[in-house]
Amino acid sequence: MDSPDAALREWIEDKDYLLAGIEPPTRYGGITIGELLDEHSIRLSEKVAAGQMSTRTVGDYATLPGIFESAGILNFPVEALTPAHFSAVWRVIANSGLSLRTQKNRVMSIKAVFNWGGPDPGVELFDCRIKYGPDFRPPKLHDIESQQEATGV
Repeated sequence: MDSPDAALREWIEDKDYLLAGIEPPTRYGGITIGELLDEHSIRLSEKVAAGQMSTRTVGDYATLPGIFESAGILNFPVEALTPAHFSAVWRVIANSGLSLRTQKNRVMSIKAVFNWGGPDPGVELFDCRIKYGPDFRPPKLHDIESQQEATGV
């Protein structure tokens, strides 16, 4: 650090991440999750305007920034994501009180956004392969059906 003021600014920007044991996003370049979701939202709005997609589908995707915000990584660089980050996202989804079918839809929507924005065959907003890890999986169909039978929904 060149000066105490610069060191203080860096600490203020990074302290919450460091105290949580997470690599600060200022250490990476590239697009953030929030920026990726914004770009995806713009493309979805264009499809709705062209009559190629329903507003309901867009509404499902509109919930994703809140999930990442609750996990504390909305402004985190995509290229810095690890399976531990997706475990945190999964905990937010699992503890949301949503039905298992809706939880499955959230997981699949998140994966769709990262597939859309990534390298091959995506629009190449980032260059890395996303590593979701073993925890970031949708609920099993058997469990979804059991819940629907029990609740009648």
